[in-house]
Amino acid sequence: MKTNCWLWVGLFALYFLSLESLGGAGSPDPRQQISIPEIEKLPNRPSDFERRDWKAVAIKYNGLVSNFDAEGKYIPLVRWDRNTPNFRGLPTPYTPSFVGIDKGGDGLNLFGTIIGASLAGIDKSNHQGENWVLSMKQFYGISAGRRVVGNNKRQTRSTGLWYDVVPGIYLFQAVDLYPETSQIQTPYQSGEGSASMLEVMRETATEWHSVLDFLGGGETGTADFWGVVGFDTVTMEIDDRDGRHPGVPESAAGLAWIQYMAYLQFDDPKYLEGVEWALSFLENTERSPLHNGVQFSYGSLVMARMNAEFGRDYDLQRMIRWSFGEGEPLRKGWGVLYGSWGGREVGGLIGSSAERGGARRAYALQGFHMVGALAPLVRYDPRYARAIGKWMLHKASSSRHYYQTYLPDEYRDSPFWEGDPDGVIPFESLRGLHSRSYFQDYARRLAAANQGNPEVKTKLRKAIADPPPLWASGRTGAVLGGIGLCPYFGGAVGYLGAVVSPTNQDEILRIDLLATDFFRDKAYPTYLYYNPFDESKEFELDVGPNPIHLYDTVSGKVLFRNVTGTQNIQSSADSAVVLVFVPAGVEGVYEGSRLMVDGVVVDYNARPAPPLERE
Repeated sequence: MKTNCWLWVGLFALYFLSLESLGGAGSPDPRQQISIPEIEKLPNRPSDFERRDWKAVAIKYNGLVSNFDAEGKYIPLVRWDRNTPNFRGLPTPYTPSFVGIDKGGDGLNLFGTIIGASLAGIDKSNHQGENWVLSMKQFYGISAGRRVVGNNKRQTRSTGLWYDVVPGIYLFQAVDLYPETSQIQTPYQSGEGSASMLEVMRETATEWHSVLDFLGGGETGTADFWGVVGFDTVTMEIDDRDGRHPGVPESAAGLAWIQYMAYLQFDDPKYLEGVEWALSFLENTERSPLHNGVQFSYGSLVMARMNAEFGRDYDLQRMIRWSFGEGEPLRKGWGVLYGSWGGREVGGLIGSSAERGGARRAYALQGFHMVGALAPLVRYDPRYARAIGKWMLHKASSSRHYYQTYLPDEYRDSPFWEGDPDGVIPFESLRGLHSRSYFQDYARRLAAANQGNPEVKTKLRKAIADPPPLWASGRTGAVLGGIGLCPYFGGAVGYLGAVVSPTNQDEILRIDLLATDFFRDKAYPTYLYYNPFDESKEFELDVGPNPIHLYDTVSGKVLFRNVTGTQNIQSSADSAVVLVFVPAGVEGVYEGSRLMVDGVVVDYNARPAPPLERE
């Protein structure tokens, strides 16, 4: 992987120092934390905080949906699909989108399971002797002339930019997590030749670069996404629904991430060009293009990395504010939610506060992806440490309400399913219902459509008679005769499990800033800790047996020097620290604004420097 090179304009300088001397006179001033208004609407502390072990949820989820030998109603939830249109001899595990439905098999089901389990420490390249990771390649649509990774193995056309781009995000992450598997060649199903996942990654990035060029990037420097619902990469034609749809413009963010990861992997400047075309759209559009949220925060991360790694000046603050719903997002009411629905705190969940009929809806998948995208952002710009730390505290607590074990029977669109006693498969969404007539109409239509599951139908009829204030829903699953539990969204909990873990102090979480920072250079362990209390709190931190310095990128100071074992960290009220575990006894050096130790960036914003140019 390449290391970005920097030089001063007209001046080269290196400032050598010992980390032993940092933190005293002349050390950098503390950085001003930037507030995000939508996050400030949340109280510092959740009103009903409850800690759940999200890594354990991800591990148990994988065990349930990957068990071919399970027995019971609706299970096993996986079988082999021997349909291999693109690569010879490469079957794929098939998981339904909703429990109880033998339909689905979307690539997103499989991809989420693989990435989520991998982030939880499970090797999916050798699952009971089978390489699940390699099977992701089967969704590269070469047999139909589509040189991108899609959501369906036999996909012949675009089904919308969301379904076209997100599968590629998952596959790129798999390439970073499994570098050896990514080099395995598999023969094409028809014709001669073969390809590795690494080559599929490059072909996908190149095809999307061509799309960005077609949308105006090459001519104007900005790829225009307004009105683009989907894009046929075979015919190079836009699906604009005859101009009746504003498009899926947040895909500019997803494609910026895809282009940047390709640049970091292959060191090809055309991909950096693609990043700039996509980010130019996000930088210059006046209206928030936020629609769904899965892709949008990846754009925020790319902006932060470009600012830190290439000295750019993208308006990251506006992008993050848009991520949480400030302004007028394309999808009405979309953003971070707050308050209580049916006596359950939903603060920090992501969804819409203004759906039809006065309903509010919180989706599981979108928030899980935001955790994965926004955690590493703080490493590149610690001014957002407090805001992101505060949001993640709420998100980590409120997310438990997506699971059947945390909801009373009258709040679910399906009876308790004995096949998931630990509650590790989420519902697709939660609905906060404030219009009795709207909910009754919704439930009547759902009941009328549900002919295959009398238990669900009976339950819906009871709900019509007495509408609940909170409703856990998987509408598509119930309509098709299954239940609302949603493997389609479930695997993505691995992002939350990889990023968030507890300390000995309830409500002060350890947030790992490296776990989901894909295609990065070498880095020392880096963690965010946010203290939501209105008083100073102490928490324990195990730094291991080897001496280290604890450097805080929020203040730009070394807090502890030459420490080992368990340390007690004093955290000020309503504040955050970002601690980097820096090896002791190694000389530090300033390169421009960066603090480097043994060739590794410790702090991207250590001191002001003259303007920098990329070499």
